[in-house]
Amino acid sequence: MARPAVVRQIVCHDWRAVSDADMNRLYAVEQRRWEHQLDWDLGSAWTELERGRQLGTVSGLVAIDRDGRIGGWTYYLVHEGALQIGGLVAESEAVTSALLADVLADPDTHIAERVTVFAFTDAPGLVGELRARGLAVDRYWYLRRNGLDVEPMGTGIRIWSPDDMNPAAALLGRAFEPSDASRPFAPDGTPEQWRHYVRQLVEGNGCGQFLPSASFVAGDGPGRLAAAALVTRIGPTTAHLAQLAVAPHSRRRGLGASLVNAAFAGAARLGCTRMTLLVGGRNQAARALYESIRFEPVATFVAAGGAYPRRSTSVAPGAVIMTRR
Repeated sequence: MARPAVVRQIVCHDWRAVSDADMNRLYAVEQRRWEHQLDWDLGSAWTELERGRQLGTVSGLVAIDRDGRIGGWTYYLVHEGALQIGGLVAESEAVTSALLADVLADPDTHIAERVTVFAFTDAPGLVGELRARGLAVDRYWYLRRNGLDVEPMGTGIRIWSPDDMNPAAALLGRAFEPSDASRPFAPDGTPEQWRHYVRQLVEGNGCGQFLPSASFVAGDGPGRLAAAALVTRIGPTTAHLAQLAVAPHSRRRGLGASLVNAAFAGAARLGCTRMTLLVGGRNQAARALYESIRFEPVATFVAAGGAYPRRSTSVAPGAVIMTRR
């Protein structure tokens, strides 16, 4: 005799309705993952996130099953016309589907024109759910190198200057594909987006504290750069290569490796003993460079983006009932 199907109910609660104790436990798990796996100290960022939850300036959902057990959570906000989903943690495909469906069902997100997602790859079914909603998806590799050997700095390389902000933005516009919906920065590749991105790296703290003395550039004539390496600090002894870019006409000359070596030396002088970075899965040339200078993979992320899906084409798996409270 066939066994009856089991219907599992998943309810997505506004995270402001969840107890502070439960939210602190969820934060703690993620904080440990970022610190232990990625060497990234996000203590102040979690404090800001909790402040946003309390004030209602950052939205979030917590998925709870019919037994009252938390199975996942996510947070999001609409900023400059984009719905930004900053992370998604889920124990099953059903939870992943429920969280994404309810984020997109939130009336406050309907003013967005586009969606960006950046999350660990371990949420079951995440890639399929994002693609089902018409979003472009790429995998990003998080790499780390332990030990920053100091090697001679190549000729023509100099330390970062505040005057390099706009030339660096122009360089990135030349170095990257004109547009990439899955790219978590400057998806349309406009000059304004690149300037905003560089300003965030240099003046903000979302990617760590900028280290001008560990960041280097190579000139390419007055007011123009051939290459740049921007470095931040993400932990007491961990530097992060937030961006490395080489203009197309300056590639295959060893300039990228020379800039990374200069960044190693600069970060080492500031007390750092390791360096990390993120690289897109389709960027084979960059991945080959980093492997050649002994960076090793420690984690992967999903990056996705595209036009806001006005109608969801996704069907919740496993006869899941999705409601929101």
